[in-house]
Parts: sequence; C-alpha cells; structure tokens
Amino acid sequence: MKYSSVDISRILNNSYKLDLHGYTKDEARIELFNILERIDNNKPGIDIVHGYKSGEILKTLIRKELKHCLIKDKIHLDAGRTLLVLDFKNFKK
Repeated sequence: MKYSSVDISRILNNSYKLDLHGYTKDEARIELFNILERIDNNKPGIDIVHGYKSGEILKTLIRKELKHCLIKDKIHLDAGRTLLVLDFKNFKK
C-alpha cells in the first residue's frame, strides 16, 4: 500500500515508540508480541528503532520475519527504523 507523507506523519505522531537497541532477537520478538497484545486500539502504529550498524538481525526480524494479525503494513522509514501500521478491525483481545 502507498502512503503519502501526510499519512505517515499522522501515523508516526500517534504511534507507540519502541527502541530495540541492545535487545537480542528473542528478547525483541517477546517484547514486540507483548506490545502487540496490549497496545491500545487508538494507536495506529508502532515506530520501531532497530538499528542497522551492529548487524541485520533485528532489522530482518522486523521487516521480514515478524507476522501478527494486527500488522497491516511495514514502512521502512530509514535503514534503522521501521513503522508497523496496525489494523484493529479483525482483532479480538
């Protein structure tokens, strides 16, 4: 899906912020699933800083491996940051 810069700004301004620097892959996966299970449905996304200089492990986890029914889309903001766009329409806690 294509997003305008206005759409991305709106999503970012209201998103949950998460910095995964220093996390192992397993720790990051657990943290992300915990957040996805408890996040308020008024949050349109999760703005994730995963870094890129120390390797590609967290970046690959977020951009390629991570799957969850709330994740509608993934926007690569830059080399070390990804925005998960969420959709609560079919999600039941």
